[in-house]
Amino acid sequence: MRKITLIGLAVMLAGIFVANTTVMAQPTAVIKVVAMSPQDLTDLGLATPPSSGLTVAGKGEVMYLVGANADTEAVTSYLWSVESAPPGSVKDVDSTDTKATTFVPDTTGQFVVKLEITTASGVDDTTLTITSALYVGVSGLPPSCQFCHSTNVAEWEGTDHSTMFTRAIDGLVSDHYGESCLECHTVGYDTLAANGGFSDRQQQLGWTFPDT
Repeated sequence: MRKITLIGLAVMLAGIFVANTTVMAQPTAVIKVVAMSPQDLTDLGLATPPSSGLTVAGKGEVMYLVGANADTEAVTSYLWSVESAPPGSVKDVDSTDTKATTFVPDTTGQFVVKLEITTASGVDDTTLTITSALYVGVSGLPPSCQFCHSTNVAEWEGTDHSTMFTRAIDGLVSDHYGESCLECHTVGYDTLAANGGFSDRQQQLGWTFPDT
């Protein structure tokens, strides 16, 4: 991720933090995990994968992080770092001195990302714990979503999301449903990440999107 791209992202996301007062105070560092849809990324001119905005992500998935001061005083510098990581990880944030950065966990486990901000009034820092994991599927023997989250799975099964892919492949959703729709209508679709998501299962099974 290049700094010029991150600057554009920071400008677009600046409205997340709204000023309520003009009184200067000791800064309070804030880290926001930002959800990015395919349309958001297109609007920003980015070619990177979408993100849910959750602090739990699939291994190898991009996470978009924005730093700020909870007060209104302008931030003069940002310093990002990975304070702790699972054994074997060699990953750092993709930019260490910008308002917005990205982070891609390179293994499973918990990462602690640290942000330090500087303003005219002082310095403050905060941390964010990110959990990286593999996709395990909805049902079946543990580990599976249903094994630990049966109530949530039951609620999800009552929505159209749970059958969206099946209905679409059967031609019941739209006559122009195409392969590009998969990244929104399946779980874990990211061809750049190996984490057991839909794109990985598609490759393992040798399944190709049908012409009709």
